[in-house]
Amino acid sequence: MQMLGIIMALSVVIWYIIDRFKPLWDGVKGSKYITIGIAGILGVIAVLTFQLDVLVATGIVPNASAFGQLVTVIIYMAGSSAFAEIIERIKGGGRSEG
Repeated sequence: MQMLGIIMALSVVIWYIIDRFKPLWDGVKGSKYITIGIAGILGVIAVLTFQLDVLVATGIVPNASAFGQLVTVIIYMAGSSAFAEIIERIKGGGRSEG
């Protein structure tokens, strides 16, 4: 569970940094893609620096893999709320359909 805490904390830090610098490119055409790109770069740095894997952190698989790290970067790119939603669904919460 320690890795999950690190992943979530770094997600908050990454998006805090992005929100602080977003005014620099906010009026630029394609600013959404700039934001996603910067989140991806910061996500890759975080994943490689701390060897993070959301699949290991949630107990889905026992060992870290490149795929799990890629999933972690993609989730970083989606934003802080993505982690909260994924964790809620893994724990069995969320909306029931039907």
